[in-house]
Formats: sequence, C-alpha cells, structure tokens
Amino acid sequence: MMAIDLYKMFGVEQVTEIQRRLSEDGAFRAEALADLNGAVSRHYGISLPQTFVVIETAEGFQVLAPVEDDALSEDELDLVAGGTAHRCVNGDLNNQTRKILPG
Repeated sequence: MMAIDLYKMFGVEQVTEIQRRLSEDGAFRAEALADLNGAVSRHYGISLPQTFVVIETAEGFQVLAPVEDDALSEDELDLVAGGTAHRCVNGDLNNQTRKILPG
C-alpha cells in the first residue's frame, strides 16, 4: 500500500489547522471522531482520498486508514470450495502412470 502524505496533498497550514481544531474545538472533535471524512469535507471543503478515522490517544490524535479485511466470507468460501486438487509431479503420460501428490 502506498503511503499518503496529507501535508503534501493539502498543505502544512491546512493540516495543522485541522489538528489544532481537533485539540481545541469539542464540537468539531466529536464530529471528526464520528466521521472524519465528513467533518473535513463539511468544514474545509476537502475531499480526502480514502476513508480515514481519527482516534484519541494519550499522545494526542492520530489519523488512521482502516485496514480492509480481505478474508473471504463463509458465502465466498462456499463458492470456491469443493473437490480435491492434485498436481502431477512426475509422470509418464504414454504409460498413464503418474506420481500424484496432494495439491
């Protein structure tokens, strides 16, 4: 995944202003904690390039990009599951003899 540099995209002043407002403005902080992308869009007219969340830690605020779970759901697994896969490691196709190992 490529790193996203919000300072480069939107400028240091803009990002610093949002950080300051998170620290000082309780209403904006509550809005941003619930929906950072929406809050930034409504108050600053900035459309962030992907979904971000803001969390409050002992050190201050952190903006994170949630990691998408790429695991297959049970329904998706059912679509691809079934049967047994084998692969031929060594074989003599003329005599139809093969060594088969589980795939």
